[in-house]
Amino acid sequence: MIYTALGVLGFLLIHLFDFVSLKKIPVLKPVIWASGSTLLIYAILMVSLSPERLILPLWLILLGWPILVGSIYLLIYPLFINLPMVNTYIKRGVGGRLIKNGLYALVRHPGVHGFILMMAALFLVSGSSLLLAAAPVWILLDVVLVVIQDRFVFIKMFPGYEEYQQQTPMLIPNRRSVAVFINHLRQDKGNKIQRRFNKMSFEAELFQQGRYEELWQRCCGFIDLSIDDFMRIQRRLLLEQIELLGRCELGKRIMNGAVPENLEEFREVVPLTTYADYAPYLLKR
Repeated sequence: MIYTALGVLGFLLIHLFDFVSLKKIPVLKPVIWASGSTLLIYAILMVSLSPERLILPLWLILLGWPILVGSIYLLIYPLFINLPMVNTYIKRGVGGRLIKNGLYALVRHPGVHGFILMMAALFLVSGSSLLLAAAPVWILLDVVLVVIQDRFVFIKMFPGYEEYQQQTPMLIPNRRSVAVFINHLRQDKGNKIQRRFNKMSFEAELFQQGRYEELWQRCCGFIDLSIDDFMRIQRRLLLEQIELLGRCELGKRIMNGAVPENLEEFREVVPLTTYADYAPYLLKR
């Protein structure tokens, strides 16, 4: 029972991490994440190694190992590879822009699937009766906390999240999200081939393949945008430029070492500049 409670505490700390990010409390962000993750991993290990075991068929135990490997990948990839790790878990404030590609094109919270699959695989491998009791509690808590994240927290953290909610299902993929995910995979594959051979532009490929609608959207799709859509894209691009500016020497000087998370903060932090502010850097060239 104590290990189940430790796992619950670990989950609560991990999700408290979101509120610490919003409040931009320095140092506490990675400490909260590391503490919650450590507690949860420790609880899972101790429950899985419990001597109270059920006798399972050998074929189920053998089946559990490849499922376990796959589930760990499905848990690690969306949380540490799909997301920018340093910005998300270490740097002060919210971890960069909203990620909508990769597994996040399939559902908004793909880590939940990896966790559920890992619990099932660990039970098959270990046969732990204690895990059989603890896993449903942790899974239910994970889903509840993810719902709270989705409805109340991420809307404040990421511009455009409400639009993302309308486009992508929360936990259960639908036909549209599967199609978008597959399309992203194809685009990623196409991009890799293009970078490798560099024989023609992507637009030329679209034209040769007769993908005229996609070509139109890529080159002239902005013509069909509404004013709100256009401004949303402009705000997103501006935030990306602000993030890039914050990494260079000039940007750090102008923004006094801060990296604004939104346009209102940018207006408050960054003063109006003149040529004199840029001259020392431009004259070096």
